[in-house]
Order: sequence, then C-alpha cells, then structure tokens
Amino acid sequence: MTLKYYTDLNGDGTINIVDLFTVAKAFGTKEGDPNYNSIADIDNNNEVNIVDLYEVAKDYGKTV
Repeated sequence: MTLKYYTDLNGDGTINIVDLFTVAKAFGTKEGDPNYNSIADIDNNNEVNIVDLYEVAKDYGKTV
C-alpha cells in the first residue's frame, strides 16, 4: 500500500521546500484575498495559517 501525503502540494513525490514555499507565500491569507491559494489551505478552513504550515513542515523530507 502506498501512503499518499496530502502535504505534497505540487505533486512531485516529495514534501520539500517548494511545498513549504507554497504555504509561506499564502500565509496569513483567507479565501477572497488576492494571494490566497486553496492548495496551501491544508485544513480547508478557508485561511492559510500556522496549522497549514505545521502540517507541511512535519512531513518535510518524506516521499509519496
């Protein structure tokens, strides 16, 4: 069974700096803001916050 990480935001098979940057770039935004990115909203609460950043950071370096 292959484990799928939802924190591999760009789908390249590795949770890496690109995924962290995606969240960081949208950090502090909410739905409707110009820089809001729904892909970076890991917990689907319509805002990109510390929880989303934490989720990607804890999986950093893992592969799909």
